[in-house]
Amino acid sequence: GIGPVAIALTELLVMLVVMQWIARRVFKLDRDLALLLAAGTAVCGAAAILSVASVIKARAQQAAIAVTLITLAGTLALLAYPIGFLQGWLPGLDDDRYGILVGASIYELAQVYGASFAVSELALNTATLVKLTKVLMLIPLLLAIGWWRQRGERAHGAAPLPVPWFIVGFAAVVMVNSAITMSGSVRNVILRVDLFLFM
Repeated sequence: GIGPVAIALTELLVMLVVMQWIARRVFKLDRDLALLLAAGTAVCGAAAILSVASVIKARAQQAAIAVTLITLAGTLALLAYPIGFLQGWLPGLDDDRYGILVGASIYELAQVYGASFAVSELALNTATLVKLTKVLMLIPLLLAIGWWRQRGERAHGAAPLPVPWFIVGFAAVVMVNSAITMSGSVRNVILRVDLFLFM
């Protein structure tokens, strides 16, 4: 529905602004590295960082630093969240709300999967739904950054920006999956293959 998408879009905008401000003002990082860290925090970790890096033509070293920092932070969250929940250090959260917290705040899908599955299947299903809604925000983010950068570079005769094809594929799969209903056996085969590739 529109509610989760609106929440994910709001989180995207707020985190982009806040994280870039912190990265540039507090840590004195350059513009591209700050944007990479903000994108990784706001959307989906390394995938967002590498996608944005290709659009803005960031240096490989900047992308590597951003991926390392995001992965480290997400790994710490992967370990801390389930312990905090199971020890009662996160009061007021049931499994569903815990899933929302995990899906909204941990960066990588694999880390979200681990931190939520450690608690329950309900937490896992909720966290996955929230996380995939956030991943969808990568599409408008890349379009906006690409448009903004190309507008600035057009005067200098820069080459056209690369198309992030995996995002186009992701959007196509989402639309097909939303438009058709698959039989249980076909869906089960797809999920097993997906899990194998994921592992």
